[in-house]
Amino acid sequence: MSFFKEKLDSILQKEVSEAILKEIDKKDFLITVTKVKTSPDLSKSEVFLTIFPDQKEKEALDLLNKNVGQIQKAINKKVKVKYVPMIVFKIDKGAKNLYKIS
Repeated sequence: MSFFKEKLDSILQKEVSEAILKEIDKKDFLITVTKVKTSPDLSKSEVFLTIFPDQKEKEALDLLNKNVGQIQKAINKKVKVKYVPMIVFKIDKGAKNLYKIS
């Protein structure tokens, strides 16, 4: 993995977390950005999330997908690269399984 892509993933993780905190009205759930994976061509970034409680996953994901434009706009203002990748939200199944095991 290139240094630029690693750095971009790290910056996007921080900025997406901040944008969710500021832009989304979270009712009764907690959203954590666990990791970001950007495609090799830098066109798309998959943002992996954990949501607590588990019963609110669908509601939270729907809310994020509904407001992805606001989040993308906030990130575009802060991240200074030629093209900011398109954000796609996904549930982090690895982290979810880790909690079940422990």
